[in-house]
Amino acid sequence: EGGYRFNNWEVTAGADFAGTPDFHVILGGFRFGRGFQLQSEPKLPVALHVGVGPLFGQLEVYKDRFGDFENALGWQAHLEVRTEPLSSFDLSVWADYRDIRFEFDEDVTSGDDEAFGPSWLFGASVSLRF
Repeated sequence: EGGYRFNNWEVTAGADFAGTPDFHVILGGFRFGRGFQLQSEPKLPVALHVGVGPLFGQLEVYKDRFGDFENALGWQAHLEVRTEPLSSFDLSVWADYRDIRFEFDEDVTSGDDEAFGPSWLFGASVSLRF
């Protein structure tokens, strides 16, 4: 994931890959967001960052007679609390909400006709600036 910040506005792009010998999923997208100062103390400034944007994906299954899935378009939202103890790096905790659904590209007489759906991701990060 990488991005660009200008004042309190930011744009971020990223991609994820997951796979096994039986399938793989590729997700990619970008977010537009804004930061809000929560605490402006010089010792430890804290900011809240929010963002939203489109999410694109591909799901491939490598099983005989399984069928195919269409490429998908979804959306994502991002919430992050960030602090910058030094001007060259920051620390953050974040949560992402993603909603993307891969439609099954075959006739379905019973059972599910799509894969995935809403998901949550949580994490922490250290960012270095050059």
